Amino acid sequence: MSNNQLIISDRDGDQLAIYGVLFAGASLIWFVSKMPLPGIAFLIAGLGLALFSSNLTITADRSTRILKLEYRNRLFYSAKEIAFDDIADIRVEKSRGGGRNHSPTYRVIAVLDDGKKVPFHSLFSTGTREKQQATKLHSFILGKTHDEPVDNGQSAS
Repeated sequence: MSNNQLIISDRDGDQLAIYGVLFAGASLIWFVSKMPLPGIAFLIAGLGLALFSSNLTITADRSTRILKLEYRNRLFYSAKEIAFDDIADIRVEKSRGGGRNHSPTYRVIAVLDDGKKVPFHSLFSTGTREKQQATKLHSFILGKTHDEPVDNGQSAS
């Protein structure tokens, strides 16, 4: 972090790609066992994870007053740019968790002046990293901190 730029790299896509390679490799077990349907399912899931899991680089630049979200995977690149002046808040959106234990999951969002929420990831994840990212970005972009940057409302796009 410099005085003019804050860069946060989210490399979860690399970890998912590793799982994808493992799934694709596990498909061989099913093919060898002469059970092609599970093998095809594992192969497709593995290749999907390996090829389409993306990493996110968040760049907040005070000189241009732009928040840039760059998504990269093995095949594609996309970016979103949001002007600082359009951002009312940076916070963590909380979702009720699914599954047996119903643990909550989180994702970082930008709340725009018009009330629209721009999620940084389409999926929710567990952990405190999202709170740390939101706190850093909120302070850097809006020049102030808030105690608990968690939006406990239902997820809305």
